[in-house]
Amino acid sequence: MAGHKCHSCGYEIAEGLPFCPRCGVKQSLESHYRSDDDPYEVLQVSRSADSEVIEAAYKSLAKKYHPDSTSGHSDQELMKRLNWAHAILRDPAARRRWDRHHTPTARAHTRPVSPLKPAATRSPEGETERPHPKPPPAPPSPRTTTSKPRYRPGCIPAGLGVAAIAAMFVYALISVINGPFASTPPANPPSQSLASPAPSKTPRPTQSPTTQPTLPDLGGREVTVAVENAYLPFNFVLLATGEAQGWDYDTINEICRRLDCTPVWLEFAWDTMIAAVSEGQFDMAAGGINITEERAQQVDFSIGYVTIEQRLLVRLDEDRVEGPDDFAANPDLIIGTQVATTNYTTAVALVGDARVRTFVDFGTTIQALLAGNVDGVIIDEVAGLGYLGANGNRVRLIGNSLSRDELAFIFPRGSDLVESFNEALRSMVADGTLDRINLKWFGPSFTVTYDDIGPGAYGD
Repeated sequence: MAGHKCHSCGYEIAEGLPFCPRCGVKQSLESHYRSDDDPYEVLQVSRSADSEVIEAAYKSLAKKYHPDSTSGHSDQELMKRLNWAHAILRDPAARRRWDRHHTPTARAHTRPVSPLKPAATRSPEGETERPHPKPPPAPPSPRTTTSKPRYRPGCIPAGLGVAAIAAMFVYALISVINGPFASTPPANPPSQSLASPAPSKTPRPTQSPTTQPTLPDLGGREVTVAVENAYLPFNFVLLATGEAQGWDYDTINEICRRLDCTPVWLEFAWDTMIAAVSEGQFDMAAGGINITEERAQQVDFSIGYVTIEQRLLVRLDEDRVEGPDDFAANPDLIIGTQVATTNYTTAVALVGDARVRTFVDFGTTIQALLAGNVDGVIIDEVAGLGYLGANGNRVRLIGNSLSRDELAFIFPRGSDLVESFNEALRSMVADGTLDRINLKWFGPSFTVTYDDIGPGAYGD
């Protein structure tokens, strides 16, 4: 047959495609690549080839075997293997990881120490670590000090001899005045004896009942993370500096610091990201991913790290509507949304499929709104507030929430990383770290716009 309809949204899918290009739901097809394929052979490049050679080989083969309505099943299968091989070869860290696990000499390779470990544990082998000098201790107070002085047995510490002689002299003088066996106690006896000083009013520090449990140790394990690098404020690359930034980078780097793992960031387009993680091409994916029952059939979710609401974003000068209901009632208005997202599902529920225009990435969706090609955009509120931080004079959010969802990371089903990441996230909530990261990227101080970032996974 020429194709089949998606069992989730009904979209017509070309034969052999293992996912729906509209909603991203995995179809009941067999996997189209083998994990033991050699990516160097798949792309026909040398192991010593640089990134430009790999890009050229990929583009040449992708152009030849790119799936379309006329492609056969074999072309679809080969194209999927090309995408997988390209994702590995284009990233130096991923290439090294592949070589370590799939070449005889590389299997004996010793894993480098994670750069995220504390400096005290990363000294080169054979180099002696010097402990940080401790500040001089504060002079002890005779009223609060309860610890014993440190001195060698049989030796009197400096200064103690004079004090002892003075104390003996005072005791002898009191004995002479009152008599050595006086039976009448003094008028004002001390409340505590010198041999048993009064306990300090401040209790000694003890282990807090809320002390965080010990987190799992992943031993420097590399974790491949799929990101678009084109979705504000979660992950993006600044054009001015070429630096990758965003909420995902700060949060996952902090998680790996606590778990002793090394994130390996790989750019990958959103429309097939969930299917790729489900098939094990990546250890996890990030990018403001909503938790849904349909997606939970393909991947495992972490605990939700933030609750978001989907809102309607319009141009600042839009005066035809004041909320989603007004928008839905006007048949001339078009909604724009990114393909294969929960925003798309919400948009179709609001106005119907015929009035929804999809785009491959969120930046293009926003540009279409500003250019007047669409009249509104369904957007996750955290992303919308971040965008408004620098574009309050161009767009605005209108109306009430359209839906309420939690965002989370995704992992292949049965991944052992899920619980480790959950424990790290809980510890970041407990000590306030997650709140500080959320305020940095989701607050009004965020000023980066889509004009400031590169195309990420959607570049040529």
